[in-house]
Amino acid sequence: MPESTARKKAHRSAERYHCPPFFVARITGGGKIEERATVEDLSLCGLCARTSCEFEQGSAVEIELISSYVAPVRVCARVRWVSPPQCEGSHHLVGFTIQRVRIVDWFRFMKLIAQLKREVW
Repeated sequence: MPESTARKKAHRSAERYHCPPFFVARITGGGKIEERATVEDLSLCGLCARTSCEFEQGSAVEIELISSYVAPVRVCARVRWVSPPQCEGSHHLVGFTIQRVRIVDWFRFMKLIAQLKREVW
């Protein structure tokens, strides 16, 4: 396999990385704002977060990932799926597909993924 092909495949890897408990996100969209959603998994294609808001499937949202590794990263995403809460008062697990990332945020996002790869949570 040529080196360039291997590089392209690694770039498009959809591997999901489990995030440490201090990863939080500010999610806005559909008239709802979640200030401190807990990010569970993260990949180049999307992420899933535990939130108290009920986001509708298919709605567009803006997510600001906040971690101690890099400056906040903003991405535009779409709600892919929403799981019902396990019990009364618990949080929803919501899956997001990343739609757009600004260039500066893309470099921060890749730095974030690289750090998660090293630590393997």
